[in-house]
Amino acid sequence: ASDDYALGFLFRYRDSLFPGVPVVFCGINDFSPDMLDGKRGYTGISQWNRMVETAEIVTRLFPDTRDVWVVTEISATGTGNRRRLDSLARSSRSGLKFHFLDSAGTPRWREIEAKVAELDEGDVVYWSELFLDRDGMYIDPEVDLGRLVESAKVPFFTHQASYLSAGILGGDCNRGLEHGLQAGAMLRKVLDGTPVDSIPVEEDASTAPTFRWDAMERFGVDKNRLPPGSVVIGETIP
Repeated sequence: ASDDYALGFLFRYRDSLFPGVPVVFCGINDFSPDMLDGKRGYTGISQWNRMVETAEIVTRLFPDTRDVWVVTEISATGTGNRRRLDSLARSSRSGLKFHFLDSAGTPRWREIEAKVAELDEGDVVYWSELFLDRDGMYIDPEVDLGRLVESAKVPFFTHQASYLSAGILGGDCNRGLEHGLQAGAMLRKVLDGTPVDSIPVEEDASTAPTFRWDAMERFGVDKNRLPPGSVVIGETIP
């Protein structure tokens, strides 16, 4: 079961559709242990997005940053991320000021394009997620977001490594392949006969500070300033 909607579906219908079938879940952003109270046959991975750590990376690499412009949407994942970003904005001791482009609900794409075009030194964009804008326009993460990132004068950050394919500089990211491998290892235990209820829910082990080499070059980021354990994609070796 991948992501919050899938797990919620199984909580409601597993016993009628798949009675007795064990469930391994992954990609769950709002997991808490009490979600499994009174339920049997479930285990998986809790995937907490590392927003605080990504904000710390912003100030580490760009200490003159004053304003962070956040893009998210009204969806199950987006609403949860918005709540955590709100908390980060209220508690931030970094001096960063957070601006949410969804203050009137899911934003329009043209409004995002106009705002990003205005940004300059001292600004960064935090891309949480946006797949459908307010008018129902589908936002292609590589094509549309890629053009937006390319046109911007400021760096973009994110907590999802998948968005780095659009040219985003980086962040402390969840990495989908590694997350899936971790879930697959749990699934293999179940298939090999380990009772699912004996396998504890695990924390996501896939996260790491992850960056694009060409974006680092574009914005003058010295590799030596990256956090320890950073993953650099596409690094050019002299």
